[in-house]
Amino acid sequence: MARGPRRSLVTFEFDPSDEDLPGQVQSEASSLGSDLERLIGRRPSAPWFSLPFAMREGDLARLQEVALELRANSDVILVLGSPGLESAAHSVIRVLGPVLPEGGPRIEFIGRDWSGTMRLTRLLEWLGERRISLVGLVSERFSPLDSACLRILHGHVERRHGPAETARRVVLAGSGTQAPLSRRARDAGLRVLEHPLPLPEPYAALTPAGLLPAALAGVDPTGLLEGARSQARSMEEQEPASRPAVQYALARLLLAEAGCELEFLGAQGPTLTGMTQEAERILALPIQGSRRVPLPMLWCPQAPPSWRDSWLEGTPLKAFGTWITAPTPESPAIPADSLGDGWPGLEEISFGQLEQRQAQAEVATWRHAGLPVLQLRMARLDALSTGAMLFFLQCSRGLSAAWHAPEADAKVALSARHQQGKGLPALRAAIRSPRSSED
Repeated sequence: MARGPRRSLVTFEFDPSDEDLPGQVQSEASSLGSDLERLIGRRPSAPWFSLPFAMREGDLARLQEVALELRANSDVILVLGSPGLESAAHSVIRVLGPVLPEGGPRIEFIGRDWSGTMRLTRLLEWLGERRISLVGLVSERFSPLDSACLRILHGHVERRHGPAETARRVVLAGSGTQAPLSRRARDAGLRVLEHPLPLPEPYAALTPAGLLPAALAGVDPTGLLEGARSQARSMEEQEPASRPAVQYALARLLLAEAGCELEFLGAQGPTLTGMTQEAERILALPIQGSRRVPLPMLWCPQAPPSWRDSWLEGTPLKAFGTWITAPTPESPAIPADSLGDGWPGLEEISFGQLEQRQAQAEVATWRHAGLPVLQLRMARLDALSTGAMLFFLQCSRGLSAAWHAPEADAKVALSARHQQGKGLPALRAAIRSPRSSED
């Protein structure tokens, strides 16, 4: 694969009304010089920084071959994983997936839409004689509900297609964790697409667990990875303290330490909402740690005003906002009012201009409520820039974790440690069979 251009596809801008924050960020970055060099310098030690280059070309080609085969031989592709892995895959598809796909299979996310008892029953009835494939997104371990769904769906595929063909129709895609399920599935003859780096779920979008569902939906996984690689290469010729991801990570921490502990994440237009959903998932860190961190929260312009506007009324918020934008593509012209809708003047602009002005009005509302507003700009709304933005957010998260709670990015994801608390032992006792209890 040819090397991408050495330019940043993502830019970061401070709130122009905040004269102090840029200087504070620069001072903080200078004091962290050796730490930055260790994490993302010429010889980076952080695995997340090497993520775009970890997958070999042969592994990516195999992933694409599997995606093409499943698309050609399936009427329905079922995707099952933990909530985090399904969310990562679905967010990328929402940003880049074909609006009106020309043929191709129907893709259904099981945990997101079908894991309820009644819904799963209805799904099995609906599948009937359709050609089915099943993709499991593998993290460090499935929950009991995930495992139950996987067993039921695997059994359904096997009854429909037979054991031999099931080995071609059931594929596991790893997110970087060393899961026992992957080893057992490989021993059983299933295809397993692994990622060579041990990484927790926040980095899943650029691993097979995110790339395979994207490819199944018609998104170019090569473009996503090349965009991430281009973003990484753009950082090679910059001093660590001047890199936009470093500035954004430090700005978030400094704003949180100044009392702005809630970060609203907004975007221009419904298409980019998928990116803000993924940003919310990537940037979330445990509250406990050595520094204060903001809690990312998706901002939904389509939400009812009674929910949305109440955040911006009354006393000044202890919050700040991050707004994600991309250039507005060509869009339909708005005709003159012939229906009496009560909005004169719309015919003077295009639909894209209207969307852009609505976004500017949202940002103005934030600033009027006293929120500092940081801005992230994508070069274009395509696979390259989307991959670059994903990598940018992952770098920002990795740096924040290194300075706040390094164990959050250890080889085992947070969910595995949470499962050692009070909830899972009680669940284990509830699902233990009489025979295992006697043992």
